[in-house]
Amino acid sequence: MGSLVKKTALAAAFLVGAAAPAFAATCSEPVPPVIAVNGATATVQQMKDAISDFKTYQSAADDFQSCISAEIQKKQEAAKKSADHKPVDPAILSALNSRTDAVQAEKEKLGGQLNAQIMAFKQAHPSK
Repeated sequence: MGSLVKKTALAAAFLVGAAAPAFAATCSEPVPPVIAVNGATATVQQMKDAISDFKTYQSAADDFQSCISAEIQKKQEAAKKSADHKPVDPAILSALNSRTDAVQAEKEKLGGQLNAQIMAFKQAHPSK
């Protein structure tokens, strides 16, 4: 019986994963930068580049999250106006929301990494 439950769960996950991109086809998920700068030894230019890379990612991530939110809103409005008034499948909404949640978590993680390197840079270079 456990095997059947696993197969059903995998099938459901596959369907949600396959359907979610169709809803968000116009939304491009950003590729996160690698925060590889070491603030204690970095040059001013290396720090500026790392900050710029993060800001570019942060902006793209914000745009992605806004796009997904708008797509969800459009789908919900279309469902309300449909002849049968059938709501959007909650599993699809959950999958789309989990994508924005993952991007938010990545932004926060990278921001924390960058902030730690900025603090290390300021400590190593108090005059800059």
